Amino acid sequence: MNLSSSLIHLQAWLQAETTGQRRLLEVLERLEASAVLNAGDELLAAGGELEDTLQAGIGRDVRRGDLMAGFAREFGVPAPTLSVASVLERARTAGENVDKLTEMRTELCTAAEDVTRQAKRLSVLATHHRSVLHELLLILGTSSANEEASRAGVLVDAEG
Repeated sequence: MNLSSSLIHLQAWLQAETTGQRRLLEVLERLEASAVLNAGDELLAAGGELEDTLQAGIGRDVRRGDLMAGFAREFGVPAPTLSVASVLERARTAGENVDKLTEMRTELCTAAEDVTRQAKRLSVLATHHRSVLHELLLILGTSSANEEASRAGVLVDAEG
């Protein structure tokens, strides 16, 4: 495959990955809204969507690896040293017009930053919920010592 056709495949991957990141952002936002509203059914549904969305990302990761391996052969460098930005720079140096791809890379970076920000918000919310639940268990008479014992295991006299 020549450089021009490889760049077309890279463009398709960039579009798919950006769409995947935006989908992931939507699912994370639904998870947060469900958790805030304490909507159990919606939370479970969003959790299932999250699992499906993450699973779909594995295929895109494999595709990216294949693309980078092809570019590594094209440029004569090890694949782990390549990034989308470095591929675009090398392609530009080789005389290819990569303006559209550069724009798409920027869109992908923005989408990925949005996902990271939302994931951090969800993490803070989950930590808060865990703390509240722990405090409620303590109020209801469950002690942390009992909790530690149940995690560690307990010896039982099965005969008596």
